[in-house]
Amino acid sequence: MNVLIVDDEPLARARIARLLQKLRPDFNIVSLAENAEQALLACNNLVPDLALLDIEMPGLSGIELAEKLKEFNPPPAIIFITAYPDKALPAFAVAPQGYLVKPIDEVALAKAIDGLKISHRAQTALKQQAAIEFIESGINKSVLVSDVRLVRSEDKYLRVITPNTSVLIEGSLKKLLSEFESYFVRVHRNTIVNQSYLTEIGQDHNKHWLKLLDFNEKVEVSRREWPHIKQLIQQ
Repeated sequence: MNVLIVDDEPLARARIARLLQKLRPDFNIVSLAENAEQALLACNNLVPDLALLDIEMPGLSGIELAEKLKEFNPPPAIIFITAYPDKALPAFAVAPQGYLVKPIDEVALAKAIDGLKISHRAQTALKQQAAIEFIESGINKSVLVSDVRLVRSEDKYLRVITPNTSVLIEGSLKKLLSEFESYFVRVHRNTIVNQSYLTEIGQDHNKHWLKLLDFNEKVEVSRREWPHIKQLIQQ
């Protein structure tokens, strides 16, 4: 996720950046701006997914800056930061997703970030970074979850299948499904599939099946899971 931090106080900017990097090292701080003008200039090159804005600044205020950022498509999520709690009421007129009072508290910042409703673009970017990690011949390797079509249980191992590869790793379907529940759905006792690639479902001789994008094989669906899969494909 790309993050913009705007505060006219250098120490405040540095503290926010330090706390953010500690809490979410996967976030990318694209600019540390000291005023609205610098922030808008930075946004011309790369639109942020999240903007942490001080309210009281020389020139345009954080509230005025937030109004301009709302014109971007998609607009960034906004978290206001201020040393003046009495400024909260006018700030909420631009519908921020968080409001923090200085000095910034790590716990409060963590709660604000966890509660974010980020843009579809940011959600997609975060999903593309998710990976299944494993060790092969003593070497740490990984497969991007966004590339995986299905995972099958084979004895005490898992067969992870993408359009171009098939790797055997240690693990359990239950644990993998729990870790990546927004990606995978169970279709059989021994199989989970990436629901993003569901293209077709059908039935042959009382056996249910589904097809996945860039995967030629029909994947068997159990009677138990069939109603859920049918509902997914119809959404």
